[in-house]
Amino acid sequence: MRLITHSKYMVTIFDTRQFDYMFTIAKFLSKVFRVKVIIPGNPPEIEFLKGSSVEVLRVRFSEKIYHPRNFIGILRFLKNVLKPKTNVLIFSGARPVTIYLVLPLLKLLGCRIISVVHEPFPIFGNYIVRLCALLSHSLDYKLCDRIVFTSEVLRRVAFRHHKVRPEKTIVIPLGIYDTWAYLCRDLKVCEEPYTIAFVGRIFKKKGLEYFVSAIERLRFELPKVKAIIVGKVEDPKYFSFLKNLDKDRYELHVDVRRIPHREFCKAIRRARFVVLPYVFATQSGVMATVLAFQKPVVVSKVGGLPEQIIFGKLGITVHPKSVEDLVEAMKMLLTDDEFYRRLKSSIEAWVPKVRSHVIKKWINAVSSVIRCCY
Repeated sequence: MRLITHSKYMVTIFDTRQFDYMFTIAKFLSKVFRVKVIIPGNPPEIEFLKGSSVEVLRVRFSEKIYHPRNFIGILRFLKNVLKPKTNVLIFSGARPVTIYLVLPLLKLLGCRIISVVHEPFPIFGNYIVRLCALLSHSLDYKLCDRIVFTSEVLRRVAFRHHKVRPEKTIVIPLGIYDTWAYLCRDLKVCEEPYTIAFVGRIFKKKGLEYFVSAIERLRFELPKVKAIIVGKVEDPKYFSFLKNLDKDRYELHVDVRRIPHREFCKAIRRARFVVLPYVFATQSGVMATVLAFQKPVVVSKVGGLPEQIIFGKLGITVHPKSVEDLVEAMKMLLTDDEFYRRLKSSIEAWVPKVRSHVIKKWINAVSSVIRCCY
């Protein structure tokens, strides 16, 4: 096997939205390769890269497909990819569909491409946004040298509904997002024994109403229980729902804008555990963030979530839309101290293993593309 050296090969990672995932990958790969990231702005998560060898470049794009900025952005993107020359280009998440105009040229110039597919069937955004995402996936399957799926479930879905060559695919879990834990490393907040957190964007598929129903039932047996709800409200109907909650039982940090990361970190630190009662999901970036704080999670058995918690080693799975399952799981974590300690010990043991596993998988994926083509 040919040795892949740090100084010889350049890896460029491009994303316009999922910076936690992007920066985690970049920091992993910078241990072996030269790495640069191309992003549209200056997100707070960028502090996570301080002290690393990762080079940060900025190119702005518009969400409107035919906006003139996108064509200027493509030229700047092309310049940043080619100077110095990129050997492997990774699309770690969202990108404008117009970027595919230059992919054939990049491949002709010897650039190998890896794309991460988070959702084989996009569920966010309006019809045009979802259609563009499906078009992106179709082009990925044809043009890219490797397709990364974040769970085996997602890969099987793609095989059933798309023409994907199995030999081009690989499963690499989301892993652990250390960005917010790093940003809030100076935050001194104590865990509260009867506090439960619901964190993340708020819309129908997140199952907030089932969480609230479970809290109401749980309080009949454990009146000390308090819930923290933190997140950006993306479905307006939830404002009236949240407004009617008892302020003595629920602490709310919600807005139509993005919530500051320190509010999320405070909620996670204060909570005994975090509940993610999703009705539908492919994977969860929120869970990847929570696990960096080594907190147990209660998650629905949907999509790739059971794989993400290693089938019970990092939390408890429940049936989606089941208030009874949620109540039982939360009650167990609140009242069974021995079970809670065992689960915490399991998390402390497995989180470093997950990090190591994901690092090795990414380094091997990039190295295999380089060995095939250079």
